[in-house]
Parts: sequence; structure tokens; C-alpha cells
Amino acid sequence: MIKSKIPALAMSFLFTAIILLSCTGKSEPDEPDTKTNTKDTTAMETSPADSGSETVYTDYTVYYNENITAEMSPQLALAGSEYIVADITLDADGLAKFANNTPDDDCSVAIQNAIYAVYNAGGGTVYLPEGIYKVGAPITVLPFVTLSGAGEDTIIAVYTKPTEDELPALFTLGGSGGVRDLTVFYPRQSIANPVAYPFTFCIPGTGEGGNPANYMLSCIERVKVVNGWRGVVASKYNRYVNEQIYIEDLRGTFLETGLELYNSADASVLRDIEITPSVWAEFDADKYGFDTSPDANVIAAYTSEHLTAFILGDLEWSQWKNISADSCLYGMKTVKGVRAALSAIFYNLALTNCRYGLTVEDMDTRAGFSLAFTGGTLEGSEYAVKNDTLGKLSFVDTKLLGKITGVWASKTVTETYGLTLPDEPQKPAHTQIARLTVCEADKQAKSDSAPAIQTALDAAAASGGGIVYLPAGRYRLESRLTVPANVELRGSGSLPTRDQMELSLGTM
Repeated sequence: MIKSKIPALAMSFLFTAIILLSCTGKSEPDEPDTKTNTKDTTAMETSPADSGSETVYTDYTVYYNENITAEMSPQLALAGSEYIVADITLDADGLAKFANNTPDDDCSVAIQNAIYAVYNAGGGTVYLPEGIYKVGAPITVLPFVTLSGAGEDTIIAVYTKPTEDELPALFTLGGSGGVRDLTVFYPRQSIANPVAYPFTFCIPGTGEGGNPANYMLSCIERVKVVNGWRGVVASKYNRYVNEQIYIEDLRGTFLETGLELYNSADASVLRDIEITPSVWAEFDADKYGFDTSPDANVIAAYTSEHLTAFILGDLEWSQWKNISADSCLYGMKTVKGVRAALSAIFYNLALTNCRYGLTVEDMDTRAGFSLAFTGGTLEGSEYAVKNDTLGKLSFVDTKLLGKITGVWASKTVTETYGLTLPDEPQKPAHTQIARLTVCEADKQAKSDSAPAIQTALDAAAASGGGIVYLPAGRYRLESRLTVPANVELRGSGSLPTRDQMELSLGTM
């Protein structure tokens, strides 16, 4: 089937005594009202990089539809190589139900309604099995909700209208949730006659008038964008701020902009990101009934004249690992932000076959080395590195293929300092026993839930192990829990989850 302004950095550490469990159905809505309400205010600033522009962007924060409800039917589902807990599974029956039995084969309404239902239940995961899902309208993934596919064979086929407008993005991401394990494809895109589309992902952040729960941990994980025009944008509009963007294993071909990120208050983590013509060229379009993918050399000829892979504004202490872009006009630009300046560390940054490799127009100059690079290759036929600031750039074991230029080129330092790379950290292992126990306990924290949770844990152990799922809610614990061997206790989040300034949902 076709198928308030956020407090300063220190405030982010003033947590209440709440435990958030980050984990990691077919459901019938009760006469849902499909009307989507959007806030219709305009931005005070159009772009942190160009405040003089006359373009005005609408605030695309979407207020959820409280009328969309459904009984959750949690079940284990395979997302890539990992078992997740799906609160709603949008198979053929689920799509029909959440689309309100309309004959249209556009899946946008069904996906959005399922997201509303999970959000109204407190958070969780909407799951898309393998298949092709025609999407003709933007989708908002609300805070504490994950939209998960089964892996790269979950295809989002985008039929939104081409436009030069940057918003609304295909996916707007709330905090402590996001999109994972799927492929995005634009069937109407052509390398012979390229057309513009809005960003594929928008991380709006928050501020006065915005949703505070959009502040932290908007996530993208194991996603492929075959032929996007623009990739990911964060906090470019309304002077909104974000914190801890989390992007891992994002691969894509983009024709105009890859990632454009601003106004991040603290410690975003971005790793295993690859921008290259080969993603589109190697996509087996015939397998899914689409036109054959173009040749990589033809794509590269276009991106080499038009693509800026990374535009980075004021990200504070962002951490980058295994980042690459190939065949670009500009590999990476650091530009003036909204309220601060860029500080970042890069391990294994590869900008290859670019005309302009690394262009530093703005950075945090207060520290000794606010931009540090270890490993990788920066290549540019015009220049490899151009530093137009008074800040220092540190390169350790990094190949610089091309000129080093700029007003402060002498501050580009290439010593190794005798540093060694620490061992690769181990990821937490999830239980791979495909057995699920859903724990029923008081979700309002009015009574002690520890006995019910412990009973579920012990029952799972007695049956040979598995996953005990604690759905979204507030659970009161008056005694300690013991998690037996071969048993995992999971909450509702399929992506990293964090308290959102006491506005948390999910499993607490």
C-alpha cells in the first residue's frame, strides 16, 4: 500500500527528583477532528545571518489536536537491527483508521493523527513498517514522540509542492523525540531540472511564544535522504534557542544546503553524517517503482556549483565525529549567529572535492582554540581553509589540501601535541529477547507503583527474559527496584529523552 525564553545554561542542571526512562498497535481513534491548528505569528528576525532581509517566516509551531485519542497497543517492532516498542503501528489497517477512512492514498493525515494520539497519551512511538508512504503535507513530530520506520525500506515518498520557501519543513521536530530508521525520497526531483523544496527537517527550538518542550534533544537517527534540496535547519527563525541537538547516522544527497544550524545553548552531538552524490546515485529507485537514479558524476557536477554542505552559526561546544561532505561549492561555513559564536570540536571531518573547504567567518575567540580539528581531510581547489576571524584554529593530524588563507592565517596551528585518541565508548546494549511485558501501574503517581513494576520484572525473568515496558506516565516509587538478568526496563522514548524544564512527558 502507498502506504519563554529558556533560562541560562546553569538552569538546565536544576532537575527535579524525576527519573526519565529513555527506551529504548493498531488503534481506533475516537471520532478525531482532523483540523490542524497552527500559530499564525511572524518572526521578528528572518535570519541570524542576514537580519536585513525583508523575507518574513511564519512560526510553524503546531499546536496538538487534543481531540485525537486512541487506545495504545504496545508491541515489539524491529527498527533496523534494534527492537523498539511501538505504541501505534501504521500498517494498512492503522493508516485507514487514522486517516478517518478517506479514500486519499496520501498518508500525511494518518501519520499526523497517530502522532497526536501518542502525544496525548504522554509520549511514545508511531511505527511505520516497511513500505512506501506517500506524504503530501508537512508533519509535526511533537515533543516526546518518535516517528520510527523499520529501516531503509520504510520509504517516505514526498509529494509536497516544490517552492523556494524554506518552511514548513517536511518534518518539524519537538524535544525529546524525532525521526529514525527510514528513507526520504522526492520522486519529482530531477538533476536535469532541479526544483527547490523546503528543509526536510526543522528543529525549531523555543523562546517567547514557543513550545518550551521543543527546547532540548530533538533527534534524527539512522535516516537517509536520497535527493533533498535542503536538509536540516535549527533555530534559524524567531530567535528561538535549542539545546543538545542529537543527529546520528544521517546520509544524504542535498542540492542546495545540507545542515544549517544556529542558536544551540549547549553540547549538541552530531556523528556519522555523510553528504555525498552517491546516496542518490546508488539508490535502487527501480526497486520501489521510481525513475532510475542519475549518474553520480552528473549529480556531482551540479552540487559542486551549488551546494553548501554545512552552515554553522552559534553552536556552543558542539561535538562532531565522522562528518563528511563531497563535491561541494562550500564544504563548511561558520557564520554569525543570533546571540553567541561557534565553538566546536571535530574528529574526522572530511571535506573533499570542494571549491572552498572550510570558511570561518565567525567563531568564539575567547578560548585558546574554540575550533579544534583532529583527523580528517579538508580539501579546496580555491582554498582548504580561510579564516577571517581573530580566533585560532587547531588542526591535529589533519590533511589540508589547498591554500590556507585569511586575515589571521598565522593562527592556524597544526601541532600534534602528542595527543592520543581514547578508546571508543561502548553503547548500552538493549535486550534482544523478542518478548514484551506491558506493566500496568498508577500513571498519576498517586500510589506506589514499585510492587506492580517489580511483579512485571520478575514475571519476565521467570519466562526467560525480555522487555518490560512502562508506558508514558508519572510513576511513584516508594521502594527500590531490582531488574533481573536478561530483563530490560524501558520507558516510552525510542530516542534520547530529557526533562524539559519541568514540562516533561514520557515515562517519569
